[in-house]
Amino acid sequence: MMKRIILCALCLMMVFSACLAEELPTKATCYKIKLNRNIPAETMREVFAEYMVPGCEVEYDEYRASCPDLINGGTGCFLTYPEIEESEQVNGCREIAEKLLHTVYPDQEPELISAMPLRDNLLHDLYDFDTYEWIDGRWYFLGQEVTHELEGVLKAAYLAAVDSRKQIEEMDPSWILLQYHPGPVDGLRVGMNWPDSDYNMPYCMSTFIFDGEKNLITAYLGGSFTMTPGKETEIRITKEEALQLAREHNAKENATGDRGFEWDERMSDADVYTLLLKTIGYSSLRSEMVLEEDSGRLVMAVNRKGQMVPAWEFAESYSVVADGKVIKEHQFATDYYFYLSAEDGTLINQ
Repeated sequence: MMKRIILCALCLMMVFSACLAEELPTKATCYKIKLNRNIPAETMREVFAEYMVPGCEVEYDEYRASCPDLINGGTGCFLTYPEIEESEQVNGCREIAEKLLHTVYPDQEPELISAMPLRDNLLHDLYDFDTYEWIDGRWYFLGQEVTHELEGVLKAAYLAAVDSRKQIEEMDPSWILLQYHPGPVDGLRVGMNWPDSDYNMPYCMSTFIFDGEKNLITAYLGGSFTMTPGKETEIRITKEEALQLAREHNAKENATGDRGFEWDERMSDADVYTLLLKTIGYSSLRSEMVLEEDSGRLVMAVNRKGQMVPAWEFAESYSVVADGKVIKEHQFATDYYFYLSAEDGTLINQ
């Protein structure tokens, strides 16, 4: 009886492993892409006008509709975090946003990658780029509470992020941010960053910000594209192989010596840097580039020739090192992506 139980367990494990192995395709098609024209301002007005905040003066431009009296242009439009919060309000906003997306991009099925209160998004951004946290109504910088003394030092060092912090403090917590990315191609998600070339769109990402009554404050459409199928290609590089190549790439780039930086390089006054260190209790601060090893995923990425090809996507970020000890990980974690061909492992886009 015990042998049968063990055999059954082994069989189930084999079936489960096989299912996992089948999740990733073994082949994909290479596509030539063509960017479509931006949605004109007249169309934005026609489609979005009835959904905007009542009584708000709205500015319409190509791919954009926004209420400048309520929010700064561009707020929330940079790549954020793949977090989707579930709530009645979020679901209601999603229904409106997806209806609008399907109206302007009828041939696409954009994928929701982020849904959260806008203030949470801005806090994430401030933490990643300026190392600030807001806890119980108090600000912290690199884990140190921002006292009046530290505030003065941070201002002298141009690290105070005054405008960003003020915006967060004054932000209505009911405002919701939604971010959409192009839908899957050949069963694979589209890479988060495209090359800086004629084929580049800002992450090809569409952004919506709603108020607490599900009225639209801002809409930015990331653009769309059509694809012409090309050759079929095999996915030969495994995730383990891609990870090893990513490590080698990261080590090679770091060996140049110009990827990390001392924090005194961010300040023109050495005395201010010395005062900052004294105030927060360290003798040195340095940022070092590291590989986000858990970031590897198979995607369809666009190369500089305008071809969408299967690739392994990896991210890099900075770690803040104080006196030889890492005190903050994942700084600038959303901007540094690179891609390795899933066919032969070569670096694309660089």
